[in-house]
Amino acid sequence: MNGLSDLAPAGGGHDVVDGRPQVAAIALFYVAALVLSFAAAQLPAPSNIAGFAIDKGLLIGLGPLVATLLACLVFKLRLPSLLGQKPLIGVAALLVPVLAAMIAGFTKGAAAGLAGLIFGASVVLYCIFEEAGWRGFLTGSLSTLKNWHADLLTGVLWFAWHFTFMPELYNPNYLVGFVAAIIAGSFGLAETRRRTGGYALAAGWHAAVKLLVLGPYAIALFVVLIGLTWTSKPNK
Repeated sequence: MNGLSDLAPAGGGHDVVDGRPQVAAIALFYVAALVLSFAAAQLPAPSNIAGFAIDKGLLIGLGPLVATLLACLVFKLRLPSLLGQKPLIGVAALLVPVLAAMIAGFTKGAAAGLAGLIFGASVVLYCIFEEAGWRGFLTGSLSTLKNWHADLLTGVLWFAWHFTFMPELYNPNYLVGFVAAIIAGSFGLAETRRRTGGYALAAGWHAAVKLLVLGPYAIALFVVLIGLTWTSKPNK
């Protein structure tokens, strides 16, 4: 099955049973992700390392990752694969956001370039944490459903999870645009998971969205990711 961890022993785990999603495992994953991310949001957000800015959501992003590990441990499921069957594409997708942030910084000096490198790496790390849960675990666990059913359900659950740390969602004007972006993103990111068997490409796209502040460098980043997605043929 696409996206299963290469580290799992043969026959040592599964995403589904008798062709049905593991409902109990999904429920445990989701409740754990909600609780852990809400708890993380109550803690002081780490904002820098040695004076260099980092993504403030790192602790919150650990929620879906730890929830994935918990569900897989309790229900003896295989861990979702980060790189899948297209490792070169996955590695490239994780590196290009970091390089874009670093290059954008270097245009303002060496120190700014180092700051961009560290910030870009922290954004990618956050996205790996989050996508391990939504595209890694959940998309894999819903793989027996029709794609659009799985992607819509994932989008709804993913959207609701954001209420644990985004008070701005209680503003109706912000809410409408955000839910539309999340649902649409759920379909697109799930497709990258199906194409590569891993969630690295999804994490790269997620990071690119978070790095839109890079301006023209963000445009270049999107062009590269489009190329990577285009060249990753769907797995049969």
